[in-house]
Amino acid sequence: MSIVEKLRNEALFREAFWQSPIGVAIMDADGRLVQSNPAASSLLGYRDRLPEGPFCRLVHPDDRAEADARYRATAGGKCDGDRFEARCVHRDGRAVWMQIDCSLVRDESGTPSFVVVQMQDISDRKSADMQLQLNKLWYQSLFDHHPDLIYAMDLEGYYTAVNRAFEKAIGYTAEQVAARGMHFRELTAPEMLERTARHFREAANGLPQRYESVAVDRYGNRIVFDVLNIPIVVEGKVVGVHGIAKDVSMEKELWDRLERSQRMYRIISDHSQDIISYCDPDGTLLFVSPAYENILGYEPGEVIGLPATFNWHPDDVAALRANGVLRHSDAETFVSRVRHKDGRDVWIETTATIIRGKDGGVESIMGVGRDISERKRAEEELRRTKERLESFVRNNADAIWVIDAEGIVLDTNEAFATLFQWKTQEIVGKPLPIVPPYLKPYIDSLHEKAMGGTSVSGLETVRLRKDGSTVEVSMTLSPLRDSAGAVVGLTGICRDISERKRAENELKAAIERMQSFISHNVDPIMIFDAGGKLVQVNESFERLFGWSSGEIAGLGPRDFAFVPDDREAESDQTAELLRTGKPISGFETYRMCKDGSSVSVSVTAFPLRDGEGRISGCCVTLRDTTERKQAEELLINSEKQSIAGQLAAGIAHEIRNPITAIKGFIQLMNSGFPGKREYFDIIASEIGRIELILNELLVLAKPQTVKYERRDVGKLLTQVIALLESQAIMKDVQLAADFECGDVFVWCDENQLKQVCINFIQNAIEAMPDGGEVVVRLARAGEGRIAVAVVDRGCGIPAHLLSKLGQPFYTTKEKGTGLGFMVSKRIIESHAGDLTVESREGAGTTVRFTLPIADEMP
Repeated sequence: MSIVEKLRNEALFREAFWQSPIGVAIMDADGRLVQSNPAASSLLGYRDRLPEGPFCRLVHPDDRAEADARYRATAGGKCDGDRFEARCVHRDGRAVWMQIDCSLVRDESGTPSFVVVQMQDISDRKSADMQLQLNKLWYQSLFDHHPDLIYAMDLEGYYTAVNRAFEKAIGYTAEQVAARGMHFRELTAPEMLERTARHFREAANGLPQRYESVAVDRYGNRIVFDVLNIPIVVEGKVVGVHGIAKDVSMEKELWDRLERSQRMYRIISDHSQDIISYCDPDGTLLFVSPAYENILGYEPGEVIGLPATFNWHPDDVAALRANGVLRHSDAETFVSRVRHKDGRDVWIETTATIIRGKDGGVESIMGVGRDISERKRAEEELRRTKERLESFVRNNADAIWVIDAEGIVLDTNEAFATLFQWKTQEIVGKPLPIVPPYLKPYIDSLHEKAMGGTSVSGLETVRLRKDGSTVEVSMTLSPLRDSAGAVVGLTGICRDISERKRAENELKAAIERMQSFISHNVDPIMIFDAGGKLVQVNESFERLFGWSSGEIAGLGPRDFAFVPDDREAESDQTAELLRTGKPISGFETYRMCKDGSSVSVSVTAFPLRDGEGRISGCCVTLRDTTERKQAEELLINSEKQSIAGQLAAGIAHEIRNPITAIKGFIQLMNSGFPGKREYFDIIASEIGRIELILNELLVLAKPQTVKYERRDVGKLLTQVIALLESQAIMKDVQLAADFECGDVFVWCDENQLKQVCINFIQNAIEAMPDGGEVVVRLARAGEGRIAVAVVDRGCGIPAHLLSKLGQPFYTTKEKGTGLGFMVSKRIIESHAGDLTVESREGAGTTVRFTLPIADEMP
């Protein structure tokens, strides 16, 4: 390098030293001040230069030892430079945060000569960092101690953050969710996918959504959630969706903690050296320091002679020219984007200072540039975090409030005003007004506990509204900490649970009423679960059947001797009907007692359903019909005897005719009349007819045990018509059969059903004293049923008397008892049948009854 260049560079560095807006001091190896520029003196309140003596004397006592050690490491040649932050003592006694850059200068032999110390006032940045940290800690405290699940999703529905409550409830850690790239569809029950996706789309379009959904955790368990989806809005644009989910599957008693989750981004301190540059008055670069390469990738030789703005962003260049940089002052600070050699933009904060000559003209322009890309990113993150936090709190459905250590309100959200009627501006700076006086000592103790660092969650209590009314709430208290971790206040979350409490009380009362109904019912009651196991029986069951509830709880109806062997198929069919949701009413059968005896019962059963409409069991009521059955049996037997007596004349006539024929043919045989083989055939036929009539009469008159069997209705009607044919002939009545269908079977007691048919046909015969025709019809009556009709053309029944049919002892016959029709009606009903009577006075009567076809009857 020529002498001229050396002199020129020396002059430039000297000018840079004295004119630099950055504080610069030159120190010897022992740390004593050799020289300082005006900017360094001004930073600490001194006029011309810093006071002589050790530089570390100017460092705050708490930071002095570290600063001295780091300086000596540089001065001793252990490193060529160092950067650290420390507090320096201003002349007026206050502490000033400084960024201190130490650069070692060696002589030509490489021996340490002196140290150049650069100082930057970073008090504003430190203050901003502390405020940012406080905001982060406040947000994190609110997030960490929320009782409910909280998570964030991008606009595609993938989870970007989940909190600890999410991890605990679902079974996946935040790391596992991130590693799997988990979508909300993976955790949503299949039947809820469409609904959940629809609400997610609405939230992604900027509309908060609240709905109920069902999630499936890592282990396959189903969890019902009350979900709130809130759009994440940044700069007026939806960039994601927050989710808040409350587990309501466990009796909806408590609200789970919702922990706020937000990935907080640390701001990396700026460790790079600043750029020092010189330009001529036209803006052509004359000199750049080595830091230019460290920050922007260009070696100094590559840029010398180029415009200082050659790699600046065009928009920023235009803005600077429009604002007129350095037009109104000799020093100005501005921010611009500068293109790195690799093509990326770097945010640079530059302080430009005009260097004037003796004549006051501009000789050069010095620039000190600092890479503030990290700070810019931090500011952007702080802005986004603040917007997210404000969006989260503002749109939260729960009332949120913040108080300081003295219990003074700092802030509330809109939900607080909705729930407690207090607007934020009415109570900020005042004690929290929502605690009822009688609860104040207890709540004060909880506040003390939370101020000690312990969260209180899921506390159900009451709070006071502005109008003096109270509201039941679920409350969570969380400590609010500063950047040092000290508790400086509390955050509270209150959720209105009044409706839930009312519902719980109503449900409890309904359960108690139902239990009282079951326990005190005079009929035996059995409660089964969905698996067919007995859950409960009442006292009436224990008294009638002999088993105690403790003996048979948890057993199926076949696990103890309750269902007779011949009724097991019937019991299985009944259970299958209940499993498909069909009730059973008045089904008559019998069941066994503990002592081996049997009881006739009428069974009524219906399925029990849970809150979602699924069958969770069944209730079976067994009414003891033993006495009724005995009475009915006596009544039926009495009616049988009456019918037998009424048939006696016709039977005597029917038997007398074949006996006369037999007697005549025997006399002919004795007289030697030829053709004796034909006589024997006639005698055998007449004897067979006598046997048929007597058998039918015996079957009808003989008391028998009720037994349901599968029988052909057409065949049964044919036998009854044959039995009554002689009586009809005596009354000059013809019996006609009109069967529209072939073989049709029903479940019945054959003897009882014959008794019914005899009664109706006999009534029809007696209704035509002048003779006529009675038609017995058999036809299908809709799906699964068969109809039997007895039609006469007799005198008919007056309309005002039809309604009285079936009443005991009411009859239209001169010598009737009125019991026949009543008994017949009961028999039909016991066979799950229906009975109707149509009649017009003078035109005749049609008695019609229907029965279920055997193949379709349970």
